[in-house]
Amino acid sequence: MQTKSSQSTDVTLYHYQGEAVQEMSDKDSFLLADDMGLGKTVTVLVEIRQNPHERVLIVCPKTVIPVWEAHIKWLVPEAVVHNGVYLGMQFGSPCFVVTNYEQVRINEDLYRQVHWDYLVADEAHYLKNRKARRTRALKHIRATRKRALTGTPVINRPDELWSLLNWLHPLRYRSYWKFFEFYCDYWQHPTMGYKKVLGPKNTGHLRAELSQFTLRRLKQEVLTELPEKYYTRILVDLHPPQRRAYEGMKKDFLAWIGQHENEPVPAPVVVAQLTRLRQFAAAYAQYDEDGRVRLTEPSAKLDALMEIVEGTDQQIVVFSQFKDAIRLAQARLKDAGISYTTLTGDTPQGQRGERVESFQAGQRRVFLGTTGAGGVGITLHAASIVVFIDRSWSPADNAQAEDRLHRIGQKSAVQVILLEARDTVDQAVEAKLRMKWSWIKQILGKDG
Repeated sequence: MQTKSSQSTDVTLYHYQGEAVQEMSDKDSFLLADDMGLGKTVTVLVEIRQNPHERVLIVCPKTVIPVWEAHIKWLVPEAVVHNGVYLGMQFGSPCFVVTNYEQVRINEDLYRQVHWDYLVADEAHYLKNRKARRTRALKHIRATRKRALTGTPVINRPDELWSLLNWLHPLRYRSYWKFFEFYCDYWQHPTMGYKKVLGPKNTGHLRAELSQFTLRRLKQEVLTELPEKYYTRILVDLHPPQRRAYEGMKKDFLAWIGQHENEPVPAPVVVAQLTRLRQFAAAYAQYDEDGRVRLTEPSAKLDALMEIVEGTDQQIVVFSQFKDAIRLAQARLKDAGISYTTLTGDTPQGQRGERVESFQAGQRRVFLGTTGAGGVGITLHAASIVVFIDRSWSPADNAQAEDRLHRIGQKSAVQVILLEARDTVDQAVEAKLRMKWSWIKQILGKDG
């Protein structure tokens, strides 16, 4: 798809955005790690348009593609904008290709045919897994200037930052294990040899290194007029059939662990078991004939959600890790005659921007989204209440989702409501999140 505009555009930047443009202008590689909601998209486009450029590649999550297209048409109206793989551009006039990480993985060879003037990785924490094919694919694309944009450069562990730094500065950060040894405190199994990260170390040295090519400003530092964000925790008691199903799943999990207590268990296997427990805490769960967990009614969390929705006439955003939970919430809202829109990984690309716009325009009262699809890169500040049916293990993912509301343009204090099932894995998730946030604060300084 190709579009072009001929109208000129000017924009007034916030003072901190102007500082970032100036800081980036003489650097080939740069990490703009400003807090979520501080206008990183506008900042980098202004920097691009005032420097020589003909070929610009923007890589971002699917959900964010319409946002980038709209901003490019606004800020660089003379540019031709292509959505997806298009390499037949007419050089000599600015040409932007906006694509997603999955397309880069699939069509790596096509993107490698061009030497790009700018390569922008939006939500650059997507590169945290150094072994992922999309990470390796992006590292093979040639570009004169690289820009990494993310409000959450550290997702879970300090060593995940290496992959992003290796993309920006491959010569300076060649060795993952050298980075791991210097910046990670860890425990190593005496006989099996595997290493468990206990936290970061040498964080002062790391922050000093990052400061050479990184800018990070927090909202409370530069947007003093932005309303506050506060948290409400609601504990719910599982319905009797939910509790029986949950305890049965927990018993099976503990028995399985007991069978493997004298041998190392692969982390993905444990995570999968914990994910099932979290599903059972969200709603009554059953296994289908393929052995997959399927959520059904009743759900104590959805009871609490409906009390929140029906207790106010305000717009509300709702997040869950599980599409099944979103599906059940849809059914509840439909039965209650409450308008809603949804955004999950199954939402067609062409409808994503429309659904966000309909919510922002007040045409829908509830926005339902999976954290992975709806929790990044979009603006939902028409609402000031966000409810989490469940939370990600990653504090950065949760912060990203919260700050779809808490960003430039928000006029009201943002209320973050956490639904937790009493005496379940939900409490373990919150404890793990607190520990990970302490790591992030140590690495990035300030308040994360």
